[in-house]
Amino acid sequence: MDPWKQDPDSATTTDLTVLIGVLANVQAALSVDSPDEVMSHLLDRLRRDLRSLGLTSSDQTTEVIKAVADMNARLRISIGEVSGA
Repeated sequence: MDPWKQDPDSATTTDLTVLIGVLANVQAALSVDSPDEVMSHLLDRLRRDLRSLGLTSSDQTTEVIKAVADMNARLRISIGEVSGA
């Protein structure tokens, strides 16, 4: 099944809530000029994944931060934490 066409209800609220926390922490880490070595690999992988999935067109920090913030917002809307209006 194409993951982009998957039923959005297939993820549980718990799954989405955990992912929101992870993405929020990654978003904060991306804002730091010199992340520690442990985060460096994670951030490199995130940048690569975002680019390969077409969510960013470059590795520019501002573009990556925006992509992560946009994903986090969509997840928050999907669980009703914030309104989509």
